[in-house]
Amino acid sequence: MALLLIPTWAGPILKNTGMDWIIHLDTDELIHPAGAREYSLRRLLLDVPGNVDMVIFPNYESSIERDDIKDPFTEVSMFKKNYDHLPKDTYFGLYKEATRGDPNYFLTYGNGKSAARVQEHLHPNGAHRWHNYMKSPNEIKLEEAAILHYTYTKFSDLTSRRDRCGCKPTKEDVKRCFILEFDRLAIIRGLKESVSLPMQEYQPKAVPKIKVIKHGS
Repeated sequence: MALLLIPTWAGPILKNTGMDWIIHLDTDELIHPAGAREYSLRRLLLDVPGNVDMVIFPNYESSIERDDIKDPFTEVSMFKKNYDHLPKDTYFGLYKEATRGDPNYFLTYGNGKSAARVQEHLHPNGAHRWHNYMKSPNEIKLEEAAILHYTYTKFSDLTSRRDRCGCKPTKEDVKRCFILEFDRLAIIRGLKESVSLPMQEYQPKAVPKIKVIKHGS
């Protein structure tokens, strides 16, 4: 089985590519193929029923604990689980602690990413899903596998986005480039700063408090 990972700006999928699956994945993300008979994305997709056209990977969002991260893929190990993978009483019961005053559960996106079988008339539907001009894809959501999103783990993640943006550091202007409120606020700060943000300013939103609950207390 052949896999193809593509950037989110890719155009129409060509016929006869030799690929079996195509996946939305960004450079700050990894795939966690939990739930397969072996820890393998290839195995995970081979086990998908043949009548399924698209699988949804719920995303987890990283929570950084230090301000000196060099390689997030090896140094960051704490993630906030997607609500699709949490018991509802846990999600709603700890929502306030998890969001830390932010209006959204995640700082960035929360609708996961998807993989699609390569077939005729397949086309990207935004940065997270796929569309087929001739039919409605049959899709399933994976119960254990996930996308690990390493969100703003280094200050350079912010400055690299800032340097690609021609926006002015105002709330109105950054709307041209960014959809999510946290992205907009981060970019505004990045446009104004040339050195790393103090960890204490970012961490309260990025890292939820760890709450220890003792039985009988």
